[in-house]
Amino acid sequence: MDHPLLPKVLELDQVCFNGLWAIAGYHREVDSLNRELIALLSGDRSIGYRVTVLYQICSLAQF
Repeated sequence: MDHPLLPKVLELDQVCFNGLWAIAGYHREVDSLNRELIALLSGDRSIGYRVTVLYQICSLAQF
């Protein structure tokens, strides 16, 4: 997801979650390297979105 879509996501956030996140929070998530944001659009309307946290697991154990 790119920054231009965030106002549509914020509008959906207001309707569904009573404004759980502010626009600044979404900007941080879009810019984060370990987050993936996906928006579902119907025409010019946002009808869904998902925020996924991506983890990389490293093992420092010696065998």
